[in-house]
Amino acid sequence: MIRQIEERDIPALVELGALMHAESSFADVPFDGREAFALASRCIEKENWFCAVAERNGAPVGMFVGNDAPFYFSQARGGFDKLWYVTPTWRGSSAGIRLLNSFLDWCRLRDLRFVRIGINTGVGTDQTGHMLQRLGFTSTGGNYSLKISNQPYKRSYDLPPLTGPVWMLVHHHFDLHGNDAFWCWWPVSE
Repeated sequence: MIRQIEERDIPALVELGALMHAESSFADVPFDGREAFALASRCIEKENWFCAVAERNGAPVGMFVGNDAPFYFSQARGGFDKLWYVTPTWRGSSAGIRLLNSFLDWCRLRDLRFVRIGINTGVGTDQTGHMLQRLGFTSTGGNYSLKISNQPYKRSYDLPPLTGPVWMLVHHHFDLHGNDAFWCWWPVSE
């Protein structure tokens, strides 16, 4: 069963969030249950946030969080996922697709014409990408991660010179507190 979350679901969803975190590419980042609790609460309180849970036998086996937000370059709004997770036992069932379809229905009701789904947990990226493409989504790029440590890493001056235009990455998102932040690709040389 897929349904919108209720306040009584928050503790179980925080536990589900901890499971997702532990198996993801974010596992090295400390998990703070208070932040997860705040996100779930925001989903209930804010009209432009979406949060659904997939249940089996009364227990959560998946969740989807997204929101309705403007693009940094337009007054047009889009639907953006924040997290989409199904427990390992229930992957391959209809739970993941039903969660996504619930979000897409929510986006249609809000008359959003654009939906962006990211895959950045490092879990099932190929399978999820293929499923999204079968559902009509188009791949528009990739996610890259760098863990900064005391070990040396390549700096821009260690790399061979670039030919052609150089672009700087800037990205637009809303953080867990609903604050607006953005990054995008911006030309810095020709």
